[in-house]
Amino acid sequence: MNNTEKRLYSVDEARKILGIGKTKIYDLIRNGYIKALDLGGMKISAEEIDRFINQYSGYSFKDMKNLSKI
Repeated sequence: MNNTEKRLYSVDEARKILGIGKTKIYDLIRNGYIKALDLGGMKISAEEIDRFINQYSGYSFKDMKNLSKI
């Protein structure tokens, strides 16, 4: 990664990258599926976004307490 690539995203930027709503991304953070940093405003690393996509591709998050494969 070079120094011009963005490494941290706001929650709003991260939710747009993932194509989900504000409530859903906060639910993912609250339930431990996405790790965030609180730096006076929540931030999510580019690596964490990639990890989430790679780990949970193929799963439904309609019921976060009972993930199911799609």
